[in-house]
Amino acid sequence: MKKLLLLLPIITFVMNLHAQEEYGEFLDNAIEAAAKYDVENYNINLKYFVTALEKDKVTPETLPEIFYNKYLQCIFASQLYEIEMPEEFRESIYQFAKYGADNRNPDAMYILARAYFDGTGITKNEEQALFWLKEAGESGSAEAMHLLSSFYQYGVHFAQNEETAESWNKKSLETLLNRAKQENQKNDLTLLGISSIYYDKKNFEQAQIWAKKSAEQGNVKAMVQLGFLLQKSDEEKGIEWLEKACDTGYKTGCTMYESWVLSFIASHYSVPSEGKPDYAKKKEWYERLIERGSVTAMYLLGINYQLEQDFAKAKEWYKKACEAGNEDSCQSYEALK
Repeated sequence: MKKLLLLLPIITFVMNLHAQEEYGEFLDNAIEAAAKYDVENYNINLKYFVTALEKDKVTPETLPEIFYNKYLQCIFASQLYEIEMPEEFRESIYQFAKYGADNRNPDAMYILARAYFDGTGITKNEEQALFWLKEAGESGSAEAMHLLSSFYQYGVHFAQNEETAESWNKKSLETLLNRAKQENQKNDLTLLGISSIYYDKKNFEQAQIWAKKSAEQGNVKAMVQLGFLLQKSDEEKGIEWLEKACDTGYKTGCTMYESWVLSFIASHYSVPSEGKPDYAKKKEWYERLIERGSVTAMYLLGINYQLEQDFAKAKEWYKKACEAGNEDSCQSYEALK
């Protein structure tokens, strides 16, 4: 019995260690999934983590700091990538963010501010949101500084003040550059933040450099940003990055990809060359869009075939587009029957 009593603390320690390893694994997986806009895996791992906390009766006060900070990163990732937070997690987010904010954690303050802006786990409250946003910025949150800069720049929530906007922008950039140095440029979120600030400063060369570093680490938002930045210097390369973002399922990436490709087709292949438009090239691009769910491209491919006098193929694509909800295609299909 005495030996068993002596072993109990060791057994408890080992079990706690194993549980904590799981916490880290769930959070790392969720953060990685968010960066790739893998919403399903993000939610699965977040659920595993929150369920584990409940099972182990872990509170904000008892969660080890390393996992607490990772949880904040995980929440921030959902806000950044516009991943809708399931209702079942919202109360936990508010509780953990409020605890950190009350204990002067800048990242928690920023997340709490966003929670009050969005109504995540709590009733929307602009006054509280702005209070915690300023607290976060003054306590060292680069993300809060950047948002404050934007608010002052465009006169949102505050009176427009370009001098104050530039001051917050400068502080945010300095903070992120120092963070990137400490992280050996391995944190895609930090790199994306730097790119965004350079973009605000209209330093597009630096914005492109930092967006590329983040995109190459798999950050979907950086892929979109890089694609946009390449619009004038290397249009097709920019489209490639938007296509990569879209292929992850990132809705913003798909929307921009479709819009840009349709514009690209119109400017490069719809103008007659040697007497007629390049129908073959247009077809290639429409098919790439269709592979990624573009109903508009189905309709336009039907038009493409009709202009080539291939009415059977035109009807086929009009019908597919019509069945997918494109009303113009329905009319074109009926006209060819």
